[in-house]
Amino acid sequence: SMYTKVQQLSLVVAFKDLSHFRRQILAHNAIRLLKNSADAHGLSKEEIATIKLYVSCSFLYIPLNEALRSEQYEQIKPWFSYLKLFHNAIYKLPERAGVHCRLVSGNNNIDLYQVDSFVTWIIRYSIINNELGRMYFANETSIEEQHGTIFWITSTSARDLSI
Repeated sequence: SMYTKVQQLSLVVAFKDLSHFRRQILAHNAIRLLKNSADAHGLSKEEIATIKLYVSCSFLYIPLNEALRSEQYEQIKPWFSYLKLFHNAIYKLPERAGVHCRLVSGNNNIDLYQVDSFVTWIIRYSIINNELGRMYFANETSIEEQHGTIFWITSTSARDLSI
């Protein structure tokens, strides 16, 4: 991973290679989160804010996930500094082995296949408690409105980002 070779920067400076508009919004949210972060699992305030920014700010996770899915170096490169912070922060969280579910709403035309191993950066909707996954579609008003896919994932090193 090329992003692991970049120099680690502060959270606010990590957005230096993004567009001015996106950089301003993310920096503002990062500063707000830095002020309101409490210690969890020995993480610094900056590490907590780095994770919270990913899970709470669609202005970050949507374009970041799009860049990662593109597998295009030029689209991913502006995110390297943030990815390094995010990687270092989540790897300080305890590992959670077990079966977890990933919920994808809507009509999905997804080719399903089984693999021995994979790494996913799609973290936002992973659910640690499998009962929540079972209830996801049960709360719909009618069976006709139940559209989506539940992926059951056996993991040896999931991280719970609800810090």
